[in-house]
Amino acid sequence: YKKLVTETGVIYTGFLEDNTLEEIYKQATLFIFPSLYEGFGLPPLEAMARGVPVISSDRSCLQEILQDSALYFNPENYEEMAVAMYKGIYDKVIREKLKENAQKLFVKYSWKTLAEETLSVYNSINQWV
Repeated sequence: YKKLVTETGVIYTGFLEDNTLEEIYKQATLFIFPSLYEGFGLPPLEAMARGVPVISSDRSCLQEILQDSALYFNPENYEEMAVAMYKGIYDKVIREKLKENAQKLFVKYSWKTLAEETLSVYNSINQWV
C-alpha cells in the first residue's frame, strides 16, 4: 500500500486491503477516533474487537455505543485529546481496563447476540399470529 508520512510521523494510507488492515491492528498501540459526527461508530468497535484500546471523541452517539470501553475527549480541544492519548498509551492500568470493558461490550454487538434477539422477536410475534 502507498503511504505518506508527514513530518510529524502521521501515516496516511488511503484504502487498505483486509489483510493489511489486520497487520496494522496487530501493531497498533491505540485507536484514536476524533470524529465530529458519527452515525453509529463501527471503526472503534472494529479496533476493540481486535484488542486495541480506543480513545474517542465525545460527540454524537459514541459514548452511548462505546460506553466505558473508551476514553473520551472533545475533538475540538487538542490538549484534551493529547491527555487522552497519553493516558491511552502510557497508563497500563487504563489500557487493560479498556480492553476488559471492550470484551464485555463486544458481546452486545456480536452476530450471535443479534441472531438470538432477532429470533426472540420473531417468536414473540409468532405468538400473536
